[in-house]
Amino acid sequence: MWIDLAKNVLLNHQIKIWAPANEDSPMCGGVSLLNKLRKERKKFARGVKVLDHLPKHQCQQSSPILMPTIDPRQWRPLFDAVYEMNTAKDHADFLSAVVAGMSRLIPADLCLVHVLDRRTQRIVIRSIPEMPYSKEEVAYYSANPAGDPFVPYWERTEERKARRRSDVIPLREYVKTPHFIHCQKRLGFIRTLALPVTIDANTVGALTFDRRGADFTKRHCALLDAFAPHFVLAWQRHVNPWDIAPDPIESARGRLQNLGLTAREAEVLFWMTEGKQNREIAEILGLRLSTVQEHVAHILAKLKQENRHAATVFAMRRLDGR
Repeated sequence: MWIDLAKNVLLNHQIKIWAPANEDSPMCGGVSLLNKLRKERKKFARGVKVLDHLPKHQCQQSSPILMPTIDPRQWRPLFDAVYEMNTAKDHADFLSAVVAGMSRLIPADLCLVHVLDRRTQRIVIRSIPEMPYSKEEVAYYSANPAGDPFVPYWERTEERKARRRSDVIPLREYVKTPHFIHCQKRLGFIRTLALPVTIDANTVGALTFDRRGADFTKRHCALLDAFAPHFVLAWQRHVNPWDIAPDPIESARGRLQNLGLTAREAEVLFWMTEGKQNREIAEILGLRLSTVQEHVAHILAKLKQENRHAATVFAMRRLDGR
């Protein structure tokens, strides 16, 4: 698998790599293409950059992408991420495969990819874990995108490199901004690594990682810069990257709403069927505990159930088609 993946990467790019000094490196193999790297290694000491130029008949891209230099010790997470992203058939949809690859690339509390079609304003989002932001947080960000310090920074510099939030604004200043207070504070995401991506003339996106603890490193920035061109190529090669699998939460909520509940009551009942307690539901939906308790009371009355447990069992049976 390693040899095939390494070969695929080399065939589609001109990549600056570190010449491996270790025969066990995953980039070394028995195929003639990779033997070329061994020969180059003899000409350069460890740590010297090698630019691998492939014959024109082997190049599948008309405009090769120059990738950042990556230390050989970091090839594994990069290759894992690219491999995972290109196994879309094993996931619900293409972007689910992308975010699964991102989770292999850099450890984080939240990995998120979103893509926007500027012609139609269509936007698709995938994350691991599933979207943790409340509707209120999403609505605030949508109405105030320039409040995110990254946005004016990239507009001002016009650079397209992975950056940590700490590269853009000091932490002590960021935690005072409306963006942090309304979008990140509840979840405790104080560290962010992000990269804007241009897929084509009409399609743009962003790859982001969030953490509650230690900051990201420059190595993480290099890994994300290296991953992004593979994301663009995978998107362009996919038959229909916009195709999104039905959201199981949305589908279940719709069926529960057909029981005579409001959209919010159906949402609360769904999380009840997932085993969540009222306090957990309040945190997930960004509501007060007392508000969730009121919704539960309305659910019991509308479904004519005696208690919370009975309502949950009733809902689970309806979702199972019984």
